[in-house]
Amino acid sequence: MARRVKNYLIYPKFQILMVFTNLAIVLVALVILYAAMSIHFNSYDELDKVVRPEEYPHYSEFIGLQRKSFFLYFTSTGVIVFMSALVGNIILTHKIVGPMHRLRLFFTEFKPGDRVGFRKGDFFDDLPAVINKRIIELERHNEKPTT
Repeated sequence: MARRVKNYLIYPKFQILMVFTNLAIVLVALVILYAAMSIHFNSYDELDKVVRPEEYPHYSEFIGLQRKSFFLYFTSTGVIVFMSALVGNIILTHKIVGPMHRLRLFFTEFKPGDRVGFRKGDFFDDLPAVINKRIIELERHNEKPTT
């Protein structure tokens, strides 16, 4: 498992920064939602002070059950969203840095006749055609005899 995750971290500095930035945004959104819902449930507690217990004997119990139910679902959903964001961001950043990694390798190990290629699904999928076209033009230019 560790090796597999390591394979996805081609440029760890960039990828970890992007992943943690996006996870921080998700976490802030979850905290804001949690605070908003806490305020909402607190307003029910205030209402409980004015409701006559003899008319609504189970009001407090009902609100307590609703609060517990909400926070249970909220916590489970929050964990699922957080983990999905983590995995999604690692995959997304891999699709972004993969082409840059391939370009670096291509240009450091370039030999005449070599062509650039990216994996299916990588970002910047238009670059190989542009680069390969220019390489072909340069190779043709270098083959012309000088007079």
